[in-house]
Amino acid sequence: MIIAALTAEGTSEIEDIYHIERGYENITQKFNLLGADIRKISVPEALYEEAL
Repeated sequence: MIIAALTAEGTSEIEDIYHIERGYENITQKFNLLGADIRKISVPEALYEEAL
């Protein structure tokens, strides 16, 4: 999913990243070292529930 998001035009968002974090330690830092502009943003649960 991360590779697909990096190759797409514009801004991409990946939600529910627990399965990615479980398999890869410091994945955002590793991609940033390779030149990717990738950020992990935490959304408060109350706002997340409100958006649904």
